[in-house]
Amino acid sequence: LISAGLLAATPVATARPELVLRAVQLTAGQDVGLVVGGTGTPIPSQDYIDGANAYIQRILPGAVSQGVFTPEGGSPIYTGVKSLPFDTSFAQGTTILTADIENQVAAGNTVAVFGESQSSTISGMVMPELAQDGIAADAVKFVLVGNPSNPDGGLLERFAPLSLPALGITFDGATPADSIYQTDIYTQEYDGFADFPKYPINLLSDLTAYLGIVFNHIAYLGLTPDQIDTAIRLPTSATDSLI
Repeated sequence: LISAGLLAATPVATARPELVLRAVQLTAGQDVGLVVGGTGTPIPSQDYIDGANAYIQRILPGAVSQGVFTPEGGSPIYTGVKSLPFDTSFAQGTTILTADIENQVAAGNTVAVFGESQSSTISGMVMPELAQDGIAADAVKFVLVGNPSNPDGGLLERFAPLSLPALGITFDGATPADSIYQTDIYTQEYDGFADFPKYPINLLSDLTAYLGIVFNHIAYLGLTPDQIDTAIRLPTSATDSLI
């Protein structure tokens, strides 16, 4: 189990649409975990929340975790033509999650956000929004798994700034390096979305990455506490390191 640091450029978020936001539970003066699902999981189940809570407790012990609705669409290649395309889903998810976090902070709560896959990318888009809105560095923490915007290996980072309008997806780059918020990123080796080969002309590496998508990318919530606790810390820079 590998984690990666915050090293590269800030991704460019699509302009925010107007949305009717679904409120999350608000109780003043507590530690709160907000669990955001991956592509195809707009509403996390209780089992999903319980699995994500294993990560949240490592950055905000005692937090009370709850699910957050975000569209998590991946039309047409991942979730079918009746769902939102990636870029639209990213934009709407950013709007919703930013509002949910800011509402919790306004109520006096400290927030830990769990993001998986698409919602990891959304979390990276939320970070500059929170900073711009004056949310304090110690008010919010992030823990991300299977991050397609992984600073060293994420698919959206590897091929930035490629845009595929027919598929509704823009490769926006990496989770921001200059975020003021504590962020832990967990990556399973060979996860093709979060650990894509540096040299894609190597067909064997590409095959390994594909198999990693099938078997590793979906396995984060099934890891044991011991596996999470013994994650390999990767050195990243003089100021950043990862769990």
